[in-house]
Amino acid sequence: MEYLNEVLKGMIIGVANIMPGVSGSALAVSMGVYDQILGAISRVFTDTKKSIKTLLPYVIGAVSGVLGLSFVIEWLFEVWPLQTNLTFIGLILGGIPAVARRAVKKDGRKSSYLILFAAFALAVFMGSMERTEGLDVILTMNVKQITVLYILGIVGAFSMIVPGVSGTMIFMMLGYYRPLLALINGFVRAAAAGDLAGAWICSQRLIPLGLGILTGMFLCAKVLLWLFERYEAVTYSAILGLVLSSPMVILSGIPWASFRALDFVTGIVFFAAALFVTLRFEEE
Repeated sequence: MEYLNEVLKGMIIGVANIMPGVSGSALAVSMGVYDQILGAISRVFTDTKKSIKTLLPYVIGAVSGVLGLSFVIEWLFEVWPLQTNLTFIGLILGGIPAVARRAVKKDGRKSSYLILFAAFALAVFMGSMERTEGLDVILTMNVKQITVLYILGIVGAFSMIVPGVSGTMIFMMLGYYRPLLALINGFVRAAAAGDLAGAWICSQRLIPLGLGILTGMFLCAKVLLWLFERYEAVTYSAILGLVLSSPMVILSGIPWASFRALDFVTGIVFFAAALFVTLRFEEE
């Protein structure tokens, strides 16, 4: 029964990690399993057997959650693109207070603001460089994009571990979120149909990202523990800069002229609801 409970918690974390603006690690904190998971990741090479035993049910649950929700998210982007984007922005903005409280403190305030601005500017610049006329990135198999996917995996692993930050938020603001979501769904469909060739084509583009996530998870757990212990305010300031930049970059990719007045009204309603729910959840 305890094992099933851990799988279910992992599923919740996985579902959160595939939704831009929602922090899976924040939910792990609220469910009381964050320290356990982070400790197991950081000890995976020194106490491998125990770490794998601890992580396995959460990994099974998280993968199940990602595969299950990816189809729903893709459908929402196709049917209600404006409402879905504005909902995610509401979720992102609702998570800002939790990060901001740890970002700028009395000690090191000037450096915290400097790091915050630098991270914000860098994220906006990266978003403008990667996206062309608000369009998502077209995934191709070349050295540059394989390298970018690997680095994105490492960055995503960092943000997945940090409470209050969404890893998929970064993918979304750089234009990689929906292409990767389509690849995951394509892989699942091909595998379910026994189309090994199709599954291999999809996995070729997912493997660099997956390797980056694995590398990032193992390396970043120790780095983050060290940073939080010694430079908590500065570290959270950099995180806050990334979070603040994401709505701006996401908004720049929305084709505003293609929507009707009703789309804007319902989008604002969904935005307000997502913001309210996230703020209430954070308060509790």
